[in-house]
Amino acid sequence: MGIRGTLKALERLWGLDPGAYEPLTGHTAWIERPQGFTVAEPRRAASGGGWALYLARKEALDSLEAARRLAALLGAESYSLQGLKDACSLSYQYIALKNPRSTPSRVEAEKLRAWLVGWSRPLAPGMHGFNIFRLHVRLQGDPRAFCRAAQGVGWIPGYYGPQRFGVERPNTHYIGYLRLLGRLGRLALEYRRRYPLEERGLQSPGSYERRALEAVKRGRSPLEAARFGPRGIHLEALQAYIFNRALSRLEQRGLDPWASTRRRLHLACPQGRVAAPAGRLPPPGRPSAPWQEVVLEVMEEEGLPPGLWVPHTTRGSWRPLAYPVCRISCRPTSDGAILVTALPAGAYATILLRRIAWVDWLRYSHCNP
Repeated sequence: MGIRGTLKALERLWGLDPGAYEPLTGHTAWIERPQGFTVAEPRRAASGGGWALYLARKEALDSLEAARRLAALLGAESYSLQGLKDACSLSYQYIALKNPRSTPSRVEAEKLRAWLVGWSRPLAPGMHGFNIFRLHVRLQGDPRAFCRAAQGVGWIPGYYGPQRFGVERPNTHYIGYLRLLGRLGRLALEYRRRYPLEERGLQSPGSYERRALEAVKRGRSPLEAARFGPRGIHLEALQAYIFNRALSRLEQRGLDPWASTRRRLHLACPQGRVAAPAGRLPPPGRPSAPWQEVVLEVMEEEGLPPGLWVPHTTRGSWRPLAYPVCRISCRPTSDGAILVTALPAGAYATILLRRIAWVDWLRYSHCNP
């Protein structure tokens, strides 16, 4: 299997059918992270309240870990965020801290800087409305042709990107599937499995997989040990996989997302609100729209009875089937292009890049802080 075949196989693992989502060019693109991947939330002013508002700059650091570090450094009771950013990126995002013991104007720590903006109410996911991305895209192909194609993109499918599933270890949704069906013995075996793209045996010492396997060594049963891990994240990844598969099927059948659902969401862009078609994973019952029909088909193929569907807080939440590209500019460089874009919260810049060219996910997966 050549590199293109490997990339397509990875995409199928994420529920994205490459045949249903052909790029506008035949180029191959990638981003060297974190330096080549910058994401920023729009400016937020202090609005008054009991939470200290900081603008944080993190590099190759998970958003939750960045917030935890800042809260610990300042002795805060808790923290809140507007959204999660790519862990291997250069990100600018706001963090609100409840009752910190100190509020210095500037904080510096490993991979993290933060500046005090003022005081505000707690933040909530999606409050920022949109994100601004600056991508240094490396290319095998003509940068000028890439930029011409990029500047013509007005909408992208609402696919979840690989950040939701993993690249080196693309099994997050499969773990959710096993946990949902109660197949904990098989789950314990999955924790032991190593995937070809993993460079070393086990993941980081603090991972739930390592803790589960160490629990087995200490005499706990595999079924009990398999309960380790962030159940919600895995079930959400399973939802994302079903969503991607259903959206791919819509495209395979040539069905317009706008005609496949009656639901509309109004998404934030710098220029104002934009209406977008939206779908959700349906509860038990007869389908009433093409979107629900394809979701139920995919669930049946995956062995997921609708009545068993994900008992989690995200059940019933709506997600756009298509996202507007709010703004986009592209400048050719000697080794690729600089792509700057604004996308509504929830949209993946990697899916925009995939709209323009084939993405070398293997190179993208490398993080070189």
